[in-house]
Amino acid sequence: MKYTEAHALGGGQALADPPTTPAPCPLFWPEEEQHGVRYVPLQADLSEEVSPLMPRLRELAAIGDALRSLQTREGAAVSTEAVDALAERTGEMLNELADDMEGEPAEIVRMRAQAFLEGGSHAEAAAREGNLYELVPLTVLCGPQCTWRLKTPTPLHTVVAAAACPQYDAVVRSLDDSLEQATADLRRELDLPELRLDESYPMRVTDMVACGGEANAYPKHFAYFLPEDEAVPGEPGQRKKTIVFRNAYRDRFTVISEPLGEAIFAGPQRDPNVAVERALLSWFRGHDIGHTATLPSTDYPSWHYDLGHEPFMMMQEAVADIYGLLLALTPSWLSLAGLSAVDVTDVFLAELLHYLRRGPWLHGDAGAAYLELSYLLAEGYMELAPDGRVHWEMERLHEGLRSLAKEMAKAVLEPTDAEACKRLVATYGWPAKTPAAEVLARLQGELRGIPSALAYRAA
Repeated sequence: MKYTEAHALGGGQALADPPTTPAPCPLFWPEEEQHGVRYVPLQADLSEEVSPLMPRLRELAAIGDALRSLQTREGAAVSTEAVDALAERTGEMLNELADDMEGEPAEIVRMRAQAFLEGGSHAEAAAREGNLYELVPLTVLCGPQCTWRLKTPTPLHTVVAAAACPQYDAVVRSLDDSLEQATADLRRELDLPELRLDESYPMRVTDMVACGGEANAYPKHFAYFLPEDEAVPGEPGQRKKTIVFRNAYRDRFTVISEPLGEAIFAGPQRDPNVAVERALLSWFRGHDIGHTATLPSTDYPSWHYDLGHEPFMMMQEAVADIYGLLLALTPSWLSLAGLSAVDVTDVFLAELLHYLRRGPWLHGDAGAAYLELSYLLAEGYMELAPDGRVHWEMERLHEGLRSLAKEMAKAVLEPTDAEACKRLVATYGWPAKTPAAEVLARLQGELRGIPSALAYRAA
């Protein structure tokens, strides 16, 4: 059975009658008048196990680009003959890769190969990848994958290869080991003795070494949540993990976020002698865990849809941002990561601008960034100067973060109805007329020349 006869590449379901003139899905999104793309090399310290595999991985990614270019938004094939040929070659290459790998990672790659060669489901391999908690020498994601929810209605073909980054993976593991102490610190700091932060699913730190297909479209991700980003819906009790690409995250920050921060913010700056990856990973792990923040009365199902799905998702991101940042600012986490409070906060603020520029009317994370900046500016914890620069100092901003976290506890974590959250959103969320609107105008106006996306090339 041909690959395209078995299922659409995106959804793993039988193909419906193709459109009369099928059109491939564009690579860019959101559709804006201008995109700034900067090429960066995919640099990584490769182990003896991974280095010999690089030519094959690069070819697999190039084939992934070709296969993805033959898909419609719905995942249907523009040319079934071409897609079948590329899928067959993909399966062959995956089997060749598995021959040079060991243990469970090799078994997963063989399962991925079988799905391409026999037209079966990709779900079993994706679920097994999500179950694999240990850091392994090489991770290969190849098959249907989600990227941007508003971009396509179905997952599209992607290829990502990632090599283990043990140095920074150890940083994240040390933070996880100290979560209980950091949570106790945060409870005292916020006077929320019943605050709960659960151990989130594991986060494994890698370096991206090859990228093709939908993952190589714009804008690119620096992390994936598995297996749901591989189009496998979460099931109760299902094991999951986050895989983050240190080099892609660092480059995205250096090329996009940092220049935005330097243009907008006037305040203390992080130590240039401290690797920025430490601050990025500490903050991002805090955000990951921040999504688990609850109080005994937390009951989202009782008011989620009364607030509205999009505002609810925005507030979930805002809670994760603020509680995650405060977690990263606890003495235990700062000490373990080898950071100062300024190191973490400076990185967070630059990243906030990166998300905000995407449009708070489009995405939950951008809406959260708007609400956070609105609150801090409107309540006087930061100051917008006449020249358009935002002035801040560490102690005052830290006070503002604590204040916002307490407001979120009252509006999001404690209530059993949506009224308090509606008031918070109406006061500080988009399109409330706060100084954050002026910052957004600069980001989308005079600062449009700063790139909005990265393109990768081999180092």
